[in-house]
Amino acid sequence: MARTRDEFLQDCDAEDRSAYESLFEDVDNLARELGDPDPSDETTLNKPLEGVPLRLRISFGDPKGPSLRLAHGKLGGVAPLLWFFPSQNEERWTAVNRVSALLAQLPKAGVKDADAATFGLNLKKAGFVSGGGKVLKTSTAGERTGVSRVFRWESNRADLVTAVRALVTKINAY
Repeated sequence: MARTRDEFLQDCDAEDRSAYESLFEDVDNLARELGDPDPSDETTLNKPLEGVPLRLRISFGDPKGPSLRLAHGKLGGVAPLLWFFPSQNEERWTAVNRVSALLAQLPKAGVKDADAATFGLNLKKAGFVSGGGKVLKTSTAGERTGVSRVFRWESNRADLVTAVRALVTKINAY
């Protein structure tokens, strides 16, 4: 399992790597905009916020795979918002070339059910489709260059960022 951003990107073909680099940069920029002082430091994700409004970080330390995680003072735990799967798939995951959202995990971290559902609806504007149950995946999941065919488009990346921003705005009001 890739334990760093660089290892993860090396497990992607060139087109998907470029798309992931752009997506990760957009997410890091959003994190800074929302008040996360250092979105690249995943080591502090589970530590007390201590005056920081939130931490929005891409974490590579989970054995299940890399994920975008939100630590927020109004949540009961760290919420995994999105999961990322590489295209070359050296770990032989069943999920490849995709970004997924497991919406059922969000209420476990303290996100209201209605807000998790709205997050899912907003992700559909960014090229996500149902993956069964409360799971969404990019519409080209599993296909060659599946990530780049969705996220090479700035509009889809912007829609993903908008979905995350809207969810954080809802959580701020809890």
